[in-house]
Amino acid sequence: EPPEEDELYALAVGPAGELVLAGRVDFGNGEGWDAWIAKFDPAGNHLWTRNHHGSDSSSDVASGVAVDQDGSVVLVGYRISASNGRNI
Repeated sequence: EPPEEDELYALAVGPAGELVLAGRVDFGNGEGWDAWIAKFDPAGNHLWTRNHHGSDSSSDVASGVAVDQDGSVVLVGYRISASNGRNI
């Protein structure tokens, strides 16, 4: 069964023209969303992808991304859990 509700929330362009995308992905394993971030070079070649999921059944979302003048990636997001609601 394909994943559900994968969403792109943010994108940023770095100083060398690289593209960074951020959002959430559902791997269909019943454990909620994972925060997702991927980087591509100016030609569109995939450089790397990272996922983050906490140790409990919460959902993690990457909701914003920026790239500074040195090419460092800054990611912001939040966690949703049944016991604590939404945490930034």
